Amino acid sequence: MEISLMKALLNKIIAFSSLASSDELDPELASQYARTIDEILKPLRLVFEVFADSGVASDKLLIKSLDDLVQLINQVQPLLETWHPLQSILYFLIDQVQPLLEAWHPLQSKLYFVLQVEPLISEIRMSTLEIFKMLEPFDELLPAELKASVLENNIQEVKHRELDNTATCIKQLLDHAVTPGDRLNSMAKIVDRLNLKSNQLLLIEAVALEKLKEDAEQAETNNQVEQIDQIVAVVTQMHNELTTKKQSESCSPVPIPLDFCCPLSLELMTDPVIVALGQTYERAYIKAWIDTGLNVCPKTRKTFTHTSMIPDFTVKALIANWCESNKVKLLDHMRSPSFAYSQP
Repeated sequence: MEISLMKALLNKIIAFSSLASSDELDPELASQYARTIDEILKPLRLVFEVFADSGVASDKLLIKSLDDLVQLINQVQPLLETWHPLQSILYFLIDQVQPLLEAWHPLQSKLYFVLQVEPLISEIRMSTLEIFKMLEPFDELLPAELKASVLENNIQEVKHRELDNTATCIKQLLDHAVTPGDRLNSMAKIVDRLNLKSNQLLLIEAVALEKLKEDAEQAETNNQVEQIDQIVAVVTQMHNELTTKKQSESCSPVPIPLDFCCPLSLELMTDPVIVALGQTYERAYIKAWIDTGLNVCPKTRKTFTHTSMIPDFTVKALIANWCESNKVKLLDHMRSPSFAYSQP
């Protein structure tokens, strides 16, 4: 049974490696994490493949040649029994992380995804190291290519595999375990690592978190609701910091009235339009938002009843008058934004 489990785990690792090298995953966070896990598991896969090739782990050989192999089985059994619980854990961990990676989509919450995946990657590394450590006392039973020196090299390779610590930064913010100054630095690291550098991307994050919260409330998982509320508070602070920075970097000689700025771009509108819920946006930005597949208003978070847009001539005239009075040059056109699938 233990041998079958070892072979099952080997098959699981091989299947995961195929997934990590395929185009099935989104080319953003999911594929990056999948490659990290694959690199952690690769040395262990090589170990298991040698056992499979040697015939020691062949159920068929054990059944047909029981008399000839009974002594060898008695020698190998302690090793296999030692593997058993950790293989089960590792198999379970891979089973947990794979659906998360396969289901990942850029319109989901990046912060919540990181909090789910990175701890699992750390546990996978720990389980892999434990399996290697348990092999060391049995080096005389191992094939020549798996002697202690080789195992030690594999252990060091896995141990020194650099892992992302974005989840740690997020947890510190959620637990208020950093000073106000360090809090800003931690937020800057998260923004940079997860590519949340634009207002649009932060709004996508906020919308995704609200959807997660709705699902958690329906499932009555109060701990999850509380955690999501904490993440929302962090994203809100990121948004406020970005808004302040955007205003300070404005080329306008006078502060631009907030009503004249697009809630998505935070920039002075040149082609304002009214959407179904009565909010006004820059046409190019709200069109890109809707084309991405987002069917909620970025400002109100309510679902659009339709996606038609009406030119807001009143706001456009007010902006033109304000620009003329304050000698602010109004741009003739806006670049077409594409923000949902930006890569880190």
